[in-house]
Amino acid sequence: MVRLLPDHRAQTVEANNGSLIRRPAVVPSPLLAVLLSLVLAWGYGYWYAWTHASLWVHVDDVAPKGEGGTSVVANGVTLTFRDKARATLAVARAVEPIGVILAVHPRADVGNCRQTELFPPAGNAAPGDYARCFEQHSAWAATWAPRVHSADGSVGSCQVRAVAVAVRVSHSDWLLWWVPLPHIGGTPLQHVDLAVTIDSRACAAVRP
Repeated sequence: MVRLLPDHRAQTVEANNGSLIRRPAVVPSPLLAVLLSLVLAWGYGYWYAWTHASLWVHVDDVAPKGEGGTSVVANGVTLTFRDKARATLAVARAVEPIGVILAVHPRADVGNCRQTELFPPAGNAAPGDYARCFEQHSAWAATWAPRVHSADGSVGSCQVRAVAVAVRVSHSDWLLWWVPLPHIGGTPLQHVDLAVTIDSRACAAVRP
């Protein structure tokens, strides 16, 4: 005969020989649902962050500028990113006059997604076009950006070749992407920083 004894934390049964057997407590259904939701959210966030990337591409010019001797961010930039075997990964170009450097997707309808930033009635793009474009652009960027090793290109009138690229990758977004708070939640992306440093006065690359 097995007799159940009351216990709020675990189930205890008494066997025929008088010994007590403790069984693990049953996790309440609401708590189990919360834990399962967290696991699913983290799993999705981890997968999405590894398969989608936002890029920050910048070229820093260390040549002194003006009376203060400060450095400036270079304009007129075109970069071809390469891996360790010198295979071409992607091309990035500066958007003038603001000078921001954007990687250009090989598909013309994706490009750098700038064509989708003007929404009606200012432009001819439909609401949501930028989000759809960025979804494709970020998925493409994740396939190559972390593998960048060097770059060839032009910075103004200066031509550079086999310039070392400083690559920094962050995956921290996936942990808290589901939190509905400003500056915490949001789409879980990996963030890839691609930095090239030059001295435009000497027209030479500077190792990071």
